[in-house]
Amino acid sequence: IGQLLNVPVIVLSTVPFWPTSYMAPLGVGKHENEPYAKPSMMWGLANKAFTKIGWSVQSTAINNLRSAYGLPKQKDLELCSTPYYFIYSPLVMPRLPDYPDIVKMPGYCIMPPKEDYTPSEELAAFLKAGEPP
Repeated sequence: IGQLLNVPVIVLSTVPFWPTSYMAPLGVGKHENEPYAKPSMMWGLANKAFTKIGWSVQSTAINNLRSAYGLPKQKDLELCSTPYYFIYSPLVMPRLPDYPDIVKMPGYCIMPPKEDYTPSEELAAFLKAGEPP
């Protein structure tokens, strides 16, 4: 939709979805040494394969939507052209050495609380009814 409106497009993600040689696909697998200590060619290939599989599952729906709006078909995830923001702390998971410059890790996105917020009567009653966690 951003392309349709001619506005910049970015991806915000709470998971590190980027092909890397430093981590097994979807966090599966165990590294013999310290996590992220050294790259693995097998993990790099596996992550690229998972990316291709993910695209094959999503491509029809995405391209049908793009076609409905008069946009050209997208041939792949176009990972290298769209800025990615992983919105978690680098203290939770450090930035991996093979992430390109378009992958940013700004930390969590936390909205400031509204000072004048009053919950509905229903919500207030629900919160008062139970023990605090």
